Amino acid sequence: MQLVITAILRSFGLTVTSASDGQAGLEAWRAAPNGFDLIVLDLLMPGLNGAATLAELRKLRPSVRVLVISGLNEGDFLTRHAGGSPLAYLHKPFKLGDLERAARRLLD
Repeated sequence: MQLVITAILRSFGLTVTSASDGQAGLEAWRAAPNGFDLIVLDLLMPGLNGAATLAELRKLRPSVRVLVISGLNEGDFLTRHAGGSPLAYLHKPFKLGDLERAARRLLD
């Protein structure tokens, strides 16, 4: 799924840095924090999951924009993680247009 999302985001004209898991993503962020306008996380990532990665990102930059993608129901995820940086949730499976709208909404 990671390769597909990366290709789709690139097709929107976005520059994408891809990471294999939450820890690798945090390391990429720490290496160049000003190089990221939007972070896309899956809740079920190996190692550091999406919720834990989100918490760490917000410690580093409270205003970070994050799009969470998951096949799990949203439940109260947005409620539990509200009050911080801009946050959106996209449920899998989704349509190409849904991903673009969610990303653009966070970037605008």
